[in-house]
Amino acid sequence: MKFLGIIGVILLALSILAYYELRVQTQRFTVHTVEGPVIGRWEKTDRVRNHPDGVSQYRTRKSEGFQVGGVPFVYELGGAGNWFDNYGPYAIEIRDGMTLRISYFYEGERGPIRITRVERLNR
Repeated sequence: MKFLGIIGVILLALSILAYYELRVQTQRFTVHTVEGPVIGRWEKTDRVRNHPDGVSQYRTRKSEGFQVGGVPFVYELGGAGNWFDNYGPYAIEIRDGMTLRISYFYEGERGPIRITRVERLNR
């Protein structure tokens, strides 16, 4: 029973840290918002090679992208380090023509775009 309590405390602490990291990052960068129809949605699946412990292995990587209001968004589905990965129980089926409001920021000076929030708009 102690073990489960310790695991629970660790998970709670990690959740709190992740929440505060998001708050700090969004305060450090200017968050932009764009809304409009999805244009040019695409999916890509490829195999990438990684070398854990010197052993060559391959994994499948799935990416998705689209534009809203002239801003291009690209992310890896289920990728570690993504702010938004559109994967799991809260995934949104994004289709051309659907209207979205997206909050995002540029990591670095006009570096990669990080999505912080996606909302479906009924229009």
